[in-house]
Amino acid sequence: MHAGAGYGGGKNNRKSDFESGFVLLDEDQIAKPVVTRAQLVSGGGLLAIFALFVWLHPAAAILSASVLFSVFYVAVAVFRAAVLAGIDRIDAEVWGGGNGFSEAMLPPGDYVILVPLYREAGQIGDLIAALDRLKWRAGRKHVHLLLEHDDVETIAAVAAELPKAGFHLEIVPPGMPRTKPRALNHALQKVHGDYLVIYDAEDRPHPLQLVEAATVFLRSEPDLACLQAPLVVDNRHASWLACLYAMEYDTLFCGMLPTLARWRAPIPLGGTSNHFIFAKLLEAGGWDSFNVTEDADLGMRLARYRMLCGTITTPTMEEAPARLRPWLFQRTRWIKGWMQTLLVHMRSPVRTAREMGLRNYALFHVILISLVVSVLVHPVFLAAYAYQMARFFSGTSLSAVDIAMAGISNFNLVAGYTTYCLLVVAVEFAVIRPDRRAGRSVFWILLFPFYWLLISLAGWRALFQLIFRPHVWEKTEHGSSDRHAPDWQKNGLKSQTEK
Repeated sequence: MHAGAGYGGGKNNRKSDFESGFVLLDEDQIAKPVVTRAQLVSGGGLLAIFALFVWLHPAAAILSASVLFSVFYVAVAVFRAAVLAGIDRIDAEVWGGGNGFSEAMLPPGDYVILVPLYREAGQIGDLIAALDRLKWRAGRKHVHLLLEHDDVETIAAVAAELPKAGFHLEIVPPGMPRTKPRALNHALQKVHGDYLVIYDAEDRPHPLQLVEAATVFLRSEPDLACLQAPLVVDNRHASWLACLYAMEYDTLFCGMLPTLARWRAPIPLGGTSNHFIFAKLLEAGGWDSFNVTEDADLGMRLARYRMLCGTITTPTMEEAPARLRPWLFQRTRWIKGWMQTLLVHMRSPVRTAREMGLRNYALFHVILISLVVSVLVHPVFLAAYAYQMARFFSGTSLSAVDIAMAGISNFNLVAGYTTYCLLVVAVEFAVIRPDRRAGRSVFWILLFPFYWLLISLAGWRALFQLIFRPHVWEKTEHGSSDRHAPDWQKNGLKSQTEK
């Protein structure tokens, strides 16, 4: 097995080096070093210049910082507005419908399914049943359940369910870092196929998802490497937190990602239900074992290889964290991984821009840099905004700088909240199918300002971990709330083993 050394053109095949981290990528492509010396020097230099500017001209420095951070807010708002403008071009119908399925729809080839698991004994029965329902040619679907060597309880639960045709238990040997991408890279040296998909323990994919993905690959242009299935929360009624999480997922997977795919832009992949052309995944080097949000990193790396990511419509049902602690741990890990991804792909900005192309490089900044910056700045912005408004209405004499900053803050606040809330409403009512809208209320969007503060808390926690615990993987707990099974899951197509 070989991985590309370097991005884009001029990849010289080198023998894969499966060390403790099972890394297929070159050292400059992975997040093992958090920052490079050049990044430290340039970052420290910019901070020193800004500190000197504050000391010499504090008012001008604060105004300049406000304008600079406003660029990130405005970029995100403009992106949301662009998605909103094209909302009617998003196809929301589930491909194939389910009822019209026939054996003739099954494409040729072998489909590899990788499922990394850790401390998930309670999910095994439902998971295996869901994977068994996935339609594919008999004997050509290969499910590999990846378990850590010391996870005795989950290993026992899997062993009790197997043997089942096409299912395999793979034990990941000891080593560091103990992350999901490390387990995936370990499996990548053992499996072979035409297509490959990743699922998590709590996933319940639509039975026709493999069929749709392979069909889209066969009908699409040759540079399509990956397809992202929509992730749909099926426990949205468990708590207010799960409901907001579900609306956020709907907006991302049914609004933003299909739009990015239509633009042929870089896509920050979700952590599950990513379908790949097997050979192209190998060419791109698999996953970064040291990145705790390996999916977003891989999406950006595929863009650097000029490979496309697309979306499909058959969903995967997911369980949202219904309590604050597991939600915070999960969101911290995501944002920390986004930070790692930014640092890796900004080690050589000129090279990244050349390989992505200027248009996609600009979208890369909107997608990741603007998101991370706005998450960190948001609580500071709200505090500054409250202070500005208090001064504005106190009758205190205001300078031109004060008035300018108040205007900038008001625009950012209104544009940020309005564009996101309108996008949520548009996705919920113009994209989401009627059978998935039952019992939903858009009035939950009134809680999004509080939800964003929680995301900022996770962002600052992620920054702290990036400095002191960069490769620690905080696991998300599953099975804590009741889930609503869709009709296709309760009454759907017979499994291959039932035929």
